[in-house]
Order: sequence, then structure tokens, then C-alpha cells
Amino acid sequence: MKRIRANFLKLPELLKDNIKIIEGYKNYLNLSVELHKKTKKEWRSISELSTYKPHIDVYKESVQRGIKVYILTSKEEATKEKIMIWKKSGAKLRYIDLLPTKFSIKDESDVTLRFGGQGKYVSLWVQNQSLAKSMKNYFNSLWKSAKEV
Repeated sequence: MKRIRANFLKLPELLKDNIKIIEGYKNYLNLSVELHKKTKKEWRSISELSTYKPHIDVYKESVQRGIKVYILTSKEEATKEKIMIWKKSGAKLRYIDLLPTKFSIKDESDVTLRFGGQGKYVSLWVQNQSLAKSMKNYFNSLWKSAKEV
């Protein structure tokens, strides 16, 4: 975490306005809830299947507003209980054998990248269309090869 902060401080001021560091899993989930509320077209995510109710509820509300929601998860994460919960949300769900770095893309404008380990969870929220489009292309290639749940 210290290294991330040190490198972040080296960024030009212009970039710092477009990148935020979020510490802690619950803080990331709360950010995700807020970003979902602002989503206008689509949300794509490579993620574990959270059971945090506000998170699930906002996915459901997004789908009801006409937002296209796609989630890639690992086969290990796709338990019967979690699949049932997430299918009720209306999100399209597929699984892949190996879950890469977790990330989400909002409307080709925002990306969250998530890292965990050694009891720590850090997210980067990046507001950058170029990165969002690149990550969407990567997501789509994984989606095509993923298996339906």
C-alpha cells in the first residue's frame, strides 16, 4: 500500500483527479453501489460473487433501469446459492476457470481495478475512456470463451 501511495504521488496533478485509491473491501463495495447508481448503459465486471445486500440490490435496480449487466466469475465462486441470488438480480452471468485481476467497467468511462492479499484489499478507481474501452475489449474476449452458468 505504501508503494502504491508513493507512486500515486509521483503522478502529474491532472491524472490524480482521475485516479482514486480505495482501501478496504467494504469501501470498494460502497463505491460500487454509488457507481451503479450513476451508470447509464452498461456494467461489466470480473468478480467474486458478493453477498453484500446493498451491492446485490443495486445490481437489480440497475437491470430494472435497463442497464446491461455482465458478470464473469470463477467456477469456484459459482455456488448454487450465489448463482440463485445473482440470477434473480437479472445480471448475465458466466464463469471462467481462472479469475484474473478483478475489475469493473462502467459505461466505457470508469474502471475499478481490485487487488487483495495478506489481509488487505485495495481498489483503484480510474476515470479514463481509453482505459475503459481497452478493458471492455479484454472483458469481451473473456466473455466469449466463458461458460454459461
